[in-house]
Amino acid sequence: EFRNGILISTVRLDVQMIVIRCTPNRTPVISSVSGFNHEVTVGQQICFDIGASDFDNPGQDVTISGSGEIFTGEGGWVGPTATFSTSTGNRTVTSKFCWTPSCDQVSETPYVFAIEALDKGCPPKRKIENFRIKVNPFGGLLNPTGPLVICQSDLPVTYDAGGLNNSKFRWTSTGGTLLNADDSASTLNVIWNTPGNYTITVIESNPIGCQSAPKSLNIRVVAKPNTPNISGPDTVCEFDVNEIYQVPASPGSSYFWFANGASINGSNTGNSVNVSFPGVGNAELNVYEINAEGCIGDTSIFPVSIITATPSQIEGSPSVCPNSKLVEYRVVENFGSTYFWVIEG
Repeated sequence: EFRNGILISTVRLDVQMIVIRCTPNRTPVISSVSGFNHEVTVGQQICFDIGASDFDNPGQDVTISGSGEIFTGEGGWVGPTATFSTSTGNRTVTSKFCWTPSCDQVSETPYVFAIEALDKGCPPKRKIENFRIKVNPFGGLLNPTGPLVICQSDLPVTYDAGGLNNSKFRWTSTGGTLLNADDSASTLNVIWNTPGNYTITVIESNPIGCQSAPKSLNIRVVAKPNTPNISGPDTVCEFDVNEIYQVPASPGSSYFWFANGASINGSNTGNSVNVSFPGVGNAELNVYEINAEGCIGDTSIFPVSIITATPSQIEGSPSVCPNSKLVEYRVVENFGSTYFWVIEG
């Protein structure tokens, strides 16, 4: 001991060391069938066995244990911790590592934890190995499918998200009427009743709520044709033939005619048709338009009355005197009709 540069005291210490005779002791070995580097998706559980072996004779006990924030939750750790039980066995020992990372534990940098194997040799020897786990975001298996070009209609159209069996789905759209968007199903039914361009978007969520990146489909809704205006006679005589009915022609469109109570002669796919009628009664002509996009318009209905030209019973004297003049005969007049009389004898 010195004070102000002057030696003022001295102490001598003796250390006793005991040397023992030990047989050679090898360091334990840590192993894992699945390796030392792993990847897992948030929300999925990862479990694997880690073992330690000591090959000295006679057999020694070996203890395996884990260390790191992933087990203790220290150091500002956020989310679930992993499990790994300290275990001891003679010559060999195995323990299982398990972890289910949460949505906010996604990391490009792997989580690192240490596994230690310690034997009971003389002296004891230990082995430490680092294990790494990279936590990937939930990607799901989104692959939305469905019609991309739609004809304007009041009927629902179905879209399928694909995805995993135990996932939930959130659908949104910039247009259309979504019939089941709130039930988290993998399919969506939409009514496209307004022409235009729209976007459907879907997000997949796993059972603990981790979301995938959104995927979208671009939809084009084509306007359906207007209901065609049929022109032609609405009243015909019984057994009339070759009556012409037509609608205005639209470029690229085709037409389909069908009749009730009448017969279409020849083609029924143009913008005009030739029609024959039977006896007295009522008939109906129908036509719809298919535009160049393949969209079908509403059916136009055109009623036709089939009338007879047979006059009513002739009224007048059935017998007259010879040389009678200006004897009147008549029938009940039908408005708009003309009459032709024929006298025999």
